[in-house]
Amino acid sequence: MNILDLSTPCYLYDLDGFERNITDLCASFKQHYGNFKFGYSYKTSYFEPFLLSAKRLGALAEVVSGKEYELAREMGVANSQIIYNGVIPNPDYKTQVASAGGFVHVENMVELRQLVEGYGVRELGVRVCFPIDGVHDSRFGFYVDGPEFCQMQDYVKEKGVKINVVHCHVSHARSAEGFQARITVLIDVAKRLGATAVNIGGNMYGRITDETFRAQFPSYCTFEEYGRVVGGEMKKAFPGEEVLLLAEGGTPVVSDVVSIVFTVIAVKRINGKDFIIVDGQVSDAGFACKFKSPPYRHFGKPGNVVEHAAVVGCTCIEDDYIVKDYSGPANVGDKIVVDNVGAYSYNLVNDFITAGCRRFCSIDEVDFTQASNL
Repeated sequence: MNILDLSTPCYLYDLDGFERNITDLCASFKQHYGNFKFGYSYKTSYFEPFLLSAKRLGALAEVVSGKEYELAREMGVANSQIIYNGVIPNPDYKTQVASAGGFVHVENMVELRQLVEGYGVRELGVRVCFPIDGVHDSRFGFYVDGPEFCQMQDYVKEKGVKINVVHCHVSHARSAEGFQARITVLIDVAKRLGATAVNIGGNMYGRITDETFRAQFPSYCTFEEYGRVVGGEMKKAFPGEEVLLLAEGGTPVVSDVVSIVFTVIAVKRINGKDFIIVDGQVSDAGFACKFKSPPYRHFGKPGNVVEHAAVVGCTCIEDDYIVKDYSGPANVGDKIVVDNVGAYSYNLVNDFITAGCRRFCSIDEVDFTQASNL
């Protein structure tokens, strides 16, 4: 199908690219530490072809709610292949995961007591938090060496509970140095608690081929760098690789394999500023457009070139900005493709002031060659 004929908004997905990302990420870690498993983050994108591919490639399912747990089970994922994070009380499902040998990461004393005393769980994981680089921290988990951490340590010893994994996830500190700090503390805590697995969480960078977009991330690093830093430290701490290394992630494997196509429905100028209105909204494109300026492409007529315009959505919300600085042709009926929108886009769409339903199309089915790409 010619891209100019697509009904929009439409997500273009690259399933081969998704599988390549998972394969390459795992290979980068296993090169330095063989006892490694990856968990795909369901909350990043619920798109079923991705979920099924992740399962087929042997990835665990990382879930944070009952809805996601049920979805994983619908995909045929065994309880033993599930990582259950999150603070939502869900003792029934979490007990099923823990009892089957999966990973349940408890992050507070209330839940720990509930699962141990109310449901008889005797093997659990714990989530911990600690400052990284003196700036980044998390509100989730037991603060290492804080009073609640000590309370947890005493409690599991008293109750005879086995801590099978220590886990940490920080929504910042994505640099190699940040992961160096994270794995150093996790190894120490794992040894102290006698854990048989270490989970470094996620929030790693994925592939960014566009140089302008990559420049917006000063601490950018590759799968290979993460694998060398984290796997190298694990190998030094556990030369026999007897402790399992886990990593979670959605963003690093899905971000660059989804684009979204919009149709221009109007072009206007206000006080010297050009605005290109499209038939979608910023939530369709997700976090990439809210916090950064992802790459874009134009397909359509070559006329009416604008400079430093804004591509905005069709909602009645003032801050519905999709591309804040657009330069290129802008004509009614043209298509604008925004790339690198795989993370936290499709999962977050809503029915608020929408122009139409969102569609999906494999990138293999789209013909870009007959359209003007300027």
